[in-house]
Amino acid sequence: MTEKTVYLIQENPYISVLSANEYGKIVTLFESGTQIMFSPQPAIRKLKRKLRNFNDEDHLLMMGDPAAMGIACCVASEM
Repeated sequence: MTEKTVYLIQENPYISVLSANEYGKIVTLFESGTQIMFSPQPAIRKLKRKLRNFNDEDHLLMMGDPAAMGIACCVASEM
């Protein structure tokens, strides 16, 4: 059985997400302040790399840039 993972879309230094450890190891997809709107292709490549092992046991923690959340949902659904 693989370890469950919680993919945090974008970190926020003012909000603690430590309670999400209950659902799996937390992996941050984008650092705080990252803007993907003006250059989405590198962000999509990054998400495809980081979410390549996403499965039905994993979770997406929706926090941060709405565009990043949408793209992460699309990439995760492909996996």
